Amino acid sequence: MKKIILSIAVLTSGLIYAQVNDSVALGMGYANQSFYSLADGEVGNEDNGNWDLAFDASPFGSTIRLNRRINEVFLASEDETTWETIDTAGMAEWPSYINGYDSWAEGALNAPADLAVPEDLGWGIYNTITHATEGNRIFVVKFGDGSVKKLWIQSLASGAYTFRFANLDNTEDETASILKGDYSTKNFAYYSLATASVIDREPATGSWDLLFTNYVLELAPGYISGVTGVISNYETTIYVAAEMPVDVAEYDVDGFETSISTIGYDWKSFDLDTYTYNVVEDLSYFVKTQNDEIYQIVFTGFNGSSDGKSYFTKTKVTFASLVEEEVFIANIYPNPANHKITIDAPVQGIQGVKIYNVNGQMVYTDAQINGQHQVHVDVNELPEGFYIVQITDNANQVITKKISVVH
Repeated sequence: MKKIILSIAVLTSGLIYAQVNDSVALGMGYANQSFYSLADGEVGNEDNGNWDLAFDASPFGSTIRLNRRINEVFLASEDETTWETIDTAGMAEWPSYINGYDSWAEGALNAPADLAVPEDLGWGIYNTITHATEGNRIFVVKFGDGSVKKLWIQSLASGAYTFRFANLDNTEDETASILKGDYSTKNFAYYSLATASVIDREPATGSWDLLFTNYVLELAPGYISGVTGVISNYETTIYVAAEMPVDVAEYDVDGFETSISTIGYDWKSFDLDTYTYNVVEDLSYFVKTQNDEIYQIVFTGFNGSSDGKSYFTKTKVTFASLVEEEVFIANIYPNPANHKITIDAPVQGIQGVKIYNVNGQMVYTDAQINGQHQVHVDVNELPEGFYIVQITDNANQVITKKISVVH
């Protein structure tokens, strides 16, 4: 009798789906952003110049991020009573901030937070009694064209952000609010300071995996520049297969990275001799989506600012490499399990047992069973869900079984 075993330690790509050639265009000068689903292709291509602030719409979020068209945000005052008198005298010496790209929570307006004060959210202080955040800092935002506005995030209370912005001479003074509940299916709600309006521009959180966009980074101390690349969605992780021919590239389940800029922008380089972009050879990315599907992404070209077009291939890969071997007989019960499982191998005997969760992480191991025909394993501490049980017999044959744990 034959069986399929699950190779877990280092998973090969195990390609079983056809390779798909695709491309994404951001338009001339990288004017747009593209929200991309690896399963469905592009699900949104939106103007990247129609917003200035992005407000975290999650129930407990407080992140406020800036668009690329705002070069920097400066901390002008930590006394909200100075609102009327703020000017730009000495602005060159003020602390300035940009978004971080390790996580979506690294908003430019959250960056001034005192890390020694857990209640300090950067733009305001969270009240642990009222559960409201009161704004205590005034910012000056500097746009790419050199113009400035002052900005005060006044509060986040009962799921609503309230904020105020104006010209430095106090003209065009506006107060606005954004209710998180209106954007509960999105990561962020967006606002344009130029038009004083809320912009609904982002697809639903679960509908996309990657964001193709132009964004601002500090490439060297004091040197801030726009770059064009790929940012990953929440709960989307990336494994970088560098210096490895793409047709034989492998991924390790322990090597997936959570940083949203793991793919980033440096999969390409600009050739000053030809004025064209070259993609890095022997480089691919394995992307694990929110649904735990894994795709291999290989970039094949980039046009630059003429049309902002990126070319790539994507291939859906198996969860693990599958190898056919002689099987031995083993049974597991009960299944579903609550407190413990019993493993019976009436003929061959058992040498080892390993249990993996659906992400390929080993959550239990016992390699000292010494040929017993029946083994009991406590699963009481395992979270509810599906698991793969890998059983090794006395002849080093391996069988895998799928179980569910329900408490």
